[in-house]
Amino acid sequence: MGETPPPYDLLHWNGDSANVPGRLYCQLLRLLYLENRLREPGGVRTATGGIDLRFVAAPVYLLAAREDHIVPWQSAYASASLLARVERFVLTESGHVAGIVNPPSARRRGFWRGPPPTTTADAWIAAAQHVGGSWWQDWAGWQAGHAGRWRAAPARPDNAQHPVIEPSPGRYVLEHSDPARRVGQESGTQ
Repeated sequence: MGETPPPYDLLHWNGDSANVPGRLYCQLLRLLYLENRLREPGGVRTATGGIDLRFVAAPVYLLAAREDHIVPWQSAYASASLLARVERFVLTESGHVAGIVNPPSARRRGFWRGPPPTTTADAWIAAAQHVGGSWWQDWAGWQAGHAGRWRAAPARPDNAQHPVIEPSPGRYVLEHSDPARRVGQESGTQ
């Protein structure tokens, strides 16, 4: 109706885009989605070698959304077998975005929490407990158990070893990956 819509968490999420070069974006889609190569040891290579998820040493909180049309939750659950330290699997209600964007203050949706994923997806969901509200609080509690002690934030953002280069957020945020747009930016036109 010609008016600015009220703030809405899902629309904000959808509008939050990354400035990624087209070639990189295409490569990521092909490798990670079409060919699912990240599941293969060395299937995705970087400048320093192949990636092997079996050697990820960090503890993992694995999250999936029950109505996700992009990553079916059973597929996300199966990915637990690719990682060495999946300590918790959580299944949220709703879909790909709404299951994730679910702040506790919204008081909507819920999630399932169960044992670490060592059985089939069907066995896991049968044993899991449904919890009302946002999964964010469960994640915060899990994360707190893996964090070090709390300490005060530094009084200044820099020190002698790491001086401030420029004001936040930094000029790189304004740069375009598209060379045509970059040229227009330099000349003062868009």
